[in-house]
Amino acid sequence: MMKRKLHLVGVLLTLLFSYQIVYSQNTCATATVITGSGPYTAPGPTTGGGCNNCGGATNANWYSYTATADGTIDVSACADPGDTDTRLWVYDGSCGSLNQIASNDDACNTSGYSSEVTGVPVTNGTTYFLEWDDRWSTSGFDFEFTFTPPPACPDPSALGATNITTTSADVYWTSGGATDWNVEYGLDGFIRGGGTGTLVNATNDTLTISSLSAQMDYDFYVRDSCGVGNVSAWIGPFTFTTLCNPISTPVTEDLETTTSGIPDCWNQTAATTYSWRVDQGGTPSSATGPTVDNTLGTSGGTYIFVEASNGSTGDMATLTSPAYDISGLTVPQLSFYYHMHGSQVTYLKIEAFNTATSMWDSLTSIIG
Repeated sequence: MMKRKLHLVGVLLTLLFSYQIVYSQNTCATATVITGSGPYTAPGPTTGGGCNNCGGATNANWYSYTATADGTIDVSACADPGDTDTRLWVYDGSCGSLNQIASNDDACNTSGYSSEVTGVPVTNGTTYFLEWDDRWSTSGFDFEFTFTPPPACPDPSALGATNITTTSADVYWTSGGATDWNVEYGLDGFIRGGGTGTLVNATNDTLTISSLSAQMDYDFYVRDSCGVGNVSAWIGPFTFTTLCNPISTPVTEDLETTTSGIPDCWNQTAATTYSWRVDQGGTPSSATGPTVDNTLGTSGGTYIFVEASNGSTGDMATLTSPAYDISGLTVPQLSFYYHMHGSQVTYLKIEAFNTATSMWDSLTSIIG
């Protein structure tokens, strides 16, 4: 019998596996869905579809987010390790009718010209679209998406004060949504929560503060109270000044103790270019105002004036004096010196507030 030797030859096969990640083009209609807060990686705008706000761009990566609650969103590529130069657009609406609500190009230009938008309001159930275009770069990049729900107790806003007297004021604010508030007030500069202020609860968005001192600056803070342990941040301070006590008569105001501004206890309408000012030695425009006042004459002196050339047709500058107690006068009278030149001045009107009728009575009107 012939015997054969079986020779087994082992063949070593080296298999080379190669792969390539292929991204299908995503457009607004096929935008990648963002499900919530977290980091995301964009493959690069050239892998995406066409752009909407092109302006030098051709393609874009598209993402969509449907809000599951009211709140705000932040979208940021500032932490992208490659410092990719990005451009971002945010829309609501539909792909056929996009409505731009935010955009950014270079929010992070200290690092690499990356994009960021923050605090964009979103509404429960509404879909929003993010467009990252290739205006500056076609490279992929990382970005962070953050959804922030609204605070449990929103902050109040629009603080103010009205009906200010020598000893009281009505302070007010716009509620963030509560029907109960905490208010703390004190002298201007007091440290809230430091024990020097007065803390009160309010059940209306206007609060009368009384027992104040005349001619003093006060601050107040307010926060919404939405329930036990559920309060907003403290908002403020808002500063207001109580009125001066009435001045005894007779009295003379020569302005010589005031050289840099309207005297204490005098008030004027919100200062604009057309407003009352204190001056010495001549007004800015020539041949219209005085060069000296009546008190010191040729040596100078201080006076108040309105520069008509700084105003527009119809402008009015109003200056209100402190209250004067005339109860001791048999025949009260007001006298003053004036100097009016210039066709732009229509009139100087003098009125007195009558506390008996709570109305302004006209005393005189001088035509310029």
